[in-house]
Amino acid sequence: CSSDLINVIFSNTSLSGTSLQLLQFGYGSTPTYQTTGYASAGENYSTAATTIDYSTSGFVIGSNSAATTVWNIMYTIVNVPGTNTYIGSFSGGTAATVAMGGGTVTLSNVLTAIRVTSVNGTDTFDSGTINIMYE
Repeated sequence: CSSDLINVIFSNTSLSGTSLQLLQFGYGSTPTYQTTGYASAGENYSTAATTIDYSTSGFVIGSNSAATTVWNIMYTIVNVPGTNTYIGSFSGGTAATVAMGGGTVTLSNVLTAIRVTSVNGTDTFDSGTINIMYE
């Protein structure tokens, strides 16, 4: 991966439970994934409520998820030149919600891999596609 600009596109993605979707970054030829040190938040706006969720274990996607939440999100991540620090932001939503947020993390080494998972680590993806583009 080792890129200055990364776009992760979530199209109609949903998890099997109520956990939030999460991006984690890795480094090395057999990636070691960093699971701490992130400063990340996601916020939802709907006519019913505004919710915010935070994560220090990865870049959180959306907020206040439920098993029926289907996300359409674009997460853009940039590398701070000359460092292993990455800053990201996302926007998108669901049929009834607008979502936005972002985060930052400094890795121990150069980014070589991205893992898409859930905050609780046990919920699995049950719909949608994810595309990662980098340059």
